[in-house]
Amino acid sequence: MKFNLTSLALVFVLLVSIGCAPGLPEDATTLDVVYTNFNPDFDFAQGTTFAIPENVVIVNETPISPGQQPPFLDFVAGRSILGAIRSNMLARGFYAGQPI
Repeated sequence: MKFNLTSLALVFVLLVSIGCAPGLPEDATTLDVVYTNFNPDFDFAQGTTFAIPENVVIVNETPISPGQQPPFLDFVAGRSILGAIRSNMLARGFYAGQPI
């Protein structure tokens, strides 16, 4: 069996690249944070509607300037998250209100 030195070097570089790539997180707690701001006087037993935003905002330590758009999660991942929230709320008997 004859090995080409270039092919062998390419395999070596690929293996080293894969070995240096960051691994997957242990769990979602290292990635996701949920912030909820609500009125403590609101009676949640009486509420029948919900509203969700159109995009998922990425919150980081760097503040944005007034008037600047915040960074958003990419479209596919954001729609997946918001779709799951919407499905869960509808399954629990709530009605979708206007988007916020």
